[in-house]
Amino acid sequence: LSSAASDVYKRQIYPFAGFALYTYRAEDKSIIYLIELKDDTAATREGAKVGMTAGEIEALYGTGYTESGVIRSYPLGKDATLDFTMEDGKAALIEYVAK
Repeated sequence: LSSAASDVYKRQIYPFAGFALYTYRAEDKSIIYLIELKDDTAATREGAKVGMTAGEIEALYGTGYTESGVIRSYPLGKDATLDFTMEDGKAALIEYVAK
């Protein structure tokens, strides 16, 4: 297999009601690199849910974010971000992304 093809087999998606976990294999471990919140049945530790307005998100996380297109990204230390995909002023998708 090519390295690109073998890389596909190292990645897994674990779907659950309202969220999904994305992992890859490193040695003998599965490492989570993305947690995706898809609807309002799942929330961040601080209480953010899909469907919240930009103002509600700012009330929880403040204004220390960057924006790129429809993505509002809050840094979580040096190794991760909390990304909100905004549509019509509301969160349509929330993702914890490891760098």
